[in-house]
Amino acid sequence: LALDDFRRALKINPSHSIAKSNMRAFNKSIDSAETASLDSLIATAPQLPYGYAERAYQRLQQKNYAGALEDYHQAIKLSPATAEYYLNRGLVYEKLKQTSLAYQDYTKALVLREDFAMAWLNRGNVLLSLRKYTEAIQD
Repeated sequence: LALDDFRRALKINPSHSIAKSNMRAFNKSIDSAETASLDSLIATAPQLPYGYAERAYQRLQQKNYAGALEDYHQAIKLSPATAEYYLNRGLVYEKLKQTSLAYQDYTKALVLREDFAMAWLNRGNVLLSLRKYTEAIQD
């Protein structure tokens, strides 16, 4: 999916202007048909995490944090070894100012994938917000 490519590009270089622009254009093109498509995918294959993860990301972009959290919970339940789901759920927790839960999810993402740079960065930022400066520097 193009959306996955944009996300990967932005994980590698968060200030990549072309990827940001394309991501914005892509997100603007998502309408109720996309939501219906994801709902249909989930209804057809509720045992697969992908539909939940995509809908969660869409909800996160729409600032529907409760819905995003619900979908990431389900995606993680179905695929508990996918580090990206923990990273993204951690982002939702940060948006909800639940930093200790965000920290836990970033840590879990790192247990699953030790070289996950975004999880290291986000966990360090959470530690900074908690004023745990020494730990943040170590991360």
